Amino acid sequence: MKYLENIKATRKAKGLTQQEMSDKIGMAKNNYGKVENGQIELTINRLYQIADILGVSVVSLLGESTGDASTLEELKRDYKKLESENRDLKGELGRAKETIDLILLFKKEISDLVKMVNPETLKDRGREAIMEEFKQKGIGNDGSLPSDFKLD
Repeated sequence: MKYLENIKATRKAKGLTQQEMSDKIGMAKNNYGKVENGQIELTINRLYQIADILGVSVVSLLGESTGDASTLEELKRDYKKLESENRDLKGELGRAKETIDLILLFKKEISDLVKMVNPETLKDRGREAIMEEFKQKGIGNDGSLPSDFKLD
C-alpha cells in the first residue's frame, strides 16, 4: 500500500525511529511497526496524528499530488480521452435514435397495411391471399403504396 510506504519514508526522512513515533502516538513499538507493515489497520484519526507528527499533510501521505506536472499531463490525457469517448457515445446515441425512429415508422406503416387487409382474408387464406389483396389495393411487387394510403 503506497500510503504505508510514504509514511515509512517520511518518518525516516524526518530522522524518526519507529520507537519515537510509537512514543509520540502512544502505542507500543511493535504495534507501530505493524501499522507501517500493513498488519494493523490504520484509523483515520491515527493517520491525521501521524501526519501532524511528521509535519506533512494527510494528502501527501496518501500519495496524492497537488500540482505535479506529470499528474497534470495525465489529467489532460484522461480528459481528452473522456471527451473523445463522449463524442463517440453521442454519435452512437444519435444512430440508435435514428434506428428507433425508423422502427417506429415501419411499425406504423405495417400497422396501416394490416388495417387495409380484410380480416376474413387473414383467417381463411393465409399469406398468398394477403399478397393478392395488397396487389388489388395497389401495392405491387415494386413495393409502391396505393395512392389513397397516408401516414399520420
